[in-house]
Amino acid sequence: MPKIDEHDKRELELYVENTAELYSDKKKIIALLVHRITVGRYEPNEAAKLWLGWLNRGAEMYRTEIGAQRRFPVPLREELAKDLAEKYEEAIRRHEYTEASPG
Repeated sequence: MPKIDEHDKRELELYVENTAELYSDKKKIIALLVHRITVGRYEPNEAAKLWLGWLNRGAEMYRTEIGAQRRFPVPLREELAKDLAEKYEEAIRRHEYTEASPG
């Protein structure tokens, strides 16, 4: 497995977390995860796939907006997707998000 550039990983995370155009998709993902946890059908691998789709969109937007030749490799995006799945699962289980208020 190639070494993940932690700087690039953090750069992508900051970009997607702070890009207004991605916010509504983030809220939808969180709402879906809240529901799945609430009804007992949460699957970490499926959650990571949802976040990966969001990250893929964000990575493309980053390249378009910044104009950088940098590409965020698939292994980096996959690792970040797993990190986000864990982060938001923990937050949901701490009741930081509810079905009525995903964001």
